[in-house]
Amino acid sequence: QMPKKLKGLSAVVLNGDLYTIGGYAGNGAVQTAIHRLSCLSGNCSWTTMDQELKVGRRDQIAMAVPNDLCK
Repeated sequence: QMPKKLKGLSAVVLNGDLYTIGGYAGNGAVQTAIHRLSCLSGNCSWTTMDQELKVGRRDQIAMAVPNDLCK
């Protein structure tokens, strides 16, 4: 189960892991957190990343950008 219930979050798959970005909680608080869902041999777990958004976002779009485009 995800660390907290969120709505309006964005999600992207990178290297086989699912990342959820931002969103808002039931109380309407906009989130800065990035969560990762990793699975190994059918055992899946959520992790809250140390990195987070500088500004909370909701209803945004996220996409993975290859490293070779980030020069």
